[in-house]
Amino acid sequence: MSAIEAPRTVGIVRGFASTPLLATGIFVCCLAWRSPGLLTAPRFWAEEGALYYSELQNVAPLKGLVRVFNGNYQLLTDGLVEAALQFPPRYAAHVTTYLSLAVAMACCWMIARLLLARGCSTWAASAAAALFALQPGGYEVFLSATNVQWVASVLTLLLAVSDDVPAWSPRAAVHYAVLLACGLTGTPSCILLPLFLAGAAWRRSTFRWAMTSVLGIATAVQAGVVLAHRAELHRALSLSPHMLLPEVLQVFYAQVLPAHVLDVLGRTVGAYDGLGHATGLQVAALGVAGMVAVTVLASRRLGLFTAGLLQVGALLIPLVNEFGALATADDMLSGWAGSRYFFVGASSMLVLMAACIDGVTATARIMGTALVGFALLNGISTAVLAQWPKQNVEGPSVASQVDACGTGWCRVTVWPAGLHWTFDIKPRRGG
Repeated sequence: MSAIEAPRTVGIVRGFASTPLLATGIFVCCLAWRSPGLLTAPRFWAEEGALYYSELQNVAPLKGLVRVFNGNYQLLTDGLVEAALQFPPRYAAHVTTYLSLAVAMACCWMIARLLLARGCSTWAASAAAALFALQPGGYEVFLSATNVQWVASVLTLLLAVSDDVPAWSPRAAVHYAVLLACGLTGTPSCILLPLFLAGAAWRRSTFRWAMTSVLGIATAVQAGVVLAHRAELHRALSLSPHMLLPEVLQVFYAQVLPAHVLDVLGRTVGAYDGLGHATGLQVAALGVAGMVAVTVLASRRLGLFTAGLLQVGALLIPLVNEFGALATADDMLSGWAGSRYFFVGASSMLVLMAACIDGVTATARIMGTALVGFALLNGISTAVLAQWPKQNVEGPSVASQVDACGTGWCRVTVWPAGLHWTFDIKPRRGG
């Protein structure tokens, strides 16, 4: 490992070998506290029910693994719904919810492993797990097969900054398999291909080039899917300097400030023509400066290479996601609206914040602890007091609706409910 990659060892407080397990447990406990109903009475969220389950129940087993919906191929989403179809309908949402949870747990495990490998303490890994669970974007993304692609993109980013292993070892094979699955689950993971190229060029290891090749293959497949199904795509594909404003609001500010405050700020900035006015420029400049400052502090512990790639994930990747978003930049001038597009950036920023707890100087540790404290307080207050998450965490479970129908076909309401979010569910596949 070169000097630019190596973390600082001054004042290190190392974690324990069991730290990843502890951090993952904290993550699950935070999710269970934040929204217990999602685990005890699971629901379908949007497309996983109204589109994927609705159509795959009429498809022969396993053929659903290669289905393309809305011009988008998502292997993990297809797989999770395919698994749900192997169980009685009343348990279908249990399967998609808990398998989605397993993907998120794997992501949290890798976050803790990364921090531990860079010399961070158990406290930092635990804080990262709690922040990861309580972030605003998690209400829409976690516990849903629909949005598992965004969790997969975080997994991909973590693989980009992971340590090298022997290229032909069983551990490397696991890395390749996970990366391929993530790359074949929507396009967000494929956007990270330039980071893998940068890592391979820097480290010049067989393992790095193999990882880059795996993601390159997945990217080629996704490009082919997009071209073959381009008529099904409905995206504005808007490109504007104003796109920077939603990013700094949701990647940086939303982690430490309440969403309703950012909603007001977003409306104010939007009324002033975004970056076309001094107000918008000041908001954007302060946000970018804050992100860079966090990265500089974290780099003293994580190493410049790791912190730098995480910063690229936080700053540049959400811009690409925003370019292809269903909503416009003005729609996302908020603390939570469209937060899935910024999920990888927000998660990356939270990992950097957690690393700041173990700063190499007392001043850095105080600043890092204060920043993490604000973020945790924001996450807790959102779970307890905010109204906007309710559309994500409240509503009828699939099991209760199927039980009410009795035998035969059953019309199920899918969250977030409404005219387009219902579908007819069979008593069993092929029935």
